[in-house]
Amino acid sequence: SPLTFWALLQVTVMGFRGLQISENAKRIASLLDGMQGDMEQFRRSFETATKQVRHAGQNLEDAGKQLDKVDSKLTNIRSTQIENSTESLNSDPLSVQERLIDE
Repeated sequence: SPLTFWALLQVTVMGFRGLQISENAKRIASLLDGMQGDMEQFRRSFETATKQVRHAGQNLEDAGKQLDKVDSKLTNIRSTQIENSTESLNSDPLSVQERLIDE
């Protein structure tokens, strides 16, 4: 009868939809697996970059400390030279003149 045939067609359509849903679910699962691998790779890259940035920050801090030490030493040398020059000027004008000529 036409109603039975219609019911059979509906069951067949539902079966095909079920197969299509199952195939789509498999594709989605496969895509998610691939994305999970990509995410793990990204996580490793991110962790590596984070370590490198921390290391670079530590290197910058160390370089800053070294720069401060060198600057302090240069400042001490300059102030010592100025003090020595001032003492020389006050003590013996002829020796200062001789040094200026030698330079």
